[in-house]
Amino acid sequence: MVSELAERKLMQRIAAGDQRAFRALYEQFATPLYRYALLRLRSPTAAEEVVQETLLAVWRNPTAFNGQSRLITYLFGICHHKTVDYIRREAKYQSLEQAEQTTLAVTPDPIRATIAGEALAALPPQMQSVLILVFHYGFGYHEVSQILGIPLGTVKSRVFHARQRLKTWLETEEDEGSV
Repeated sequence: MVSELAERKLMQRIAAGDQRAFRALYEQFATPLYRYALLRLRSPTAAEEVVQETLLAVWRNPTAFNGQSRLITYLFGICHHKTVDYIRREAKYQSLEQAEQTTLAVTPDPIRATIAGEALAALPPQMQSVLILVFHYGFGYHEVSQILGIPLGTVKSRVFHARQRLKTWLETEEDEGSV
């Protein structure tokens, strides 16, 4: 884990135009950002585009990082907003039928991936984001609040309601013999 001082120094070097520092940032954070975008978008191409947009935003304005949160929290916040922007942009061009056909298993077990993907897809996008950040990436509620730019109580509420919906969804699937 990188110290807060090291994170600030890295961002200062990036602000000074240090390409090595930016490469170090990319190597450390591109994969977790990509996985988050992939879980939300279910398209490797779209996820890569979002990561590139995220890191380009950092390169263009590195002084926007003020050190009031961890660097990863800051980067996930940008990535989240770029993901939402991508979804909005694509919604204009892609029909619902095409969106349903675009699925990607992100785990090696295709059955578990399908079930997890269907369960996650059954939730509203706001709940998906919260669950991915809390349970897949292990961010605390406070950090998720910062990443998504929503109140802490909203994060807690979304986690609670998402768990309830997932429980209901899984019980329904089990009753139908799908699981």
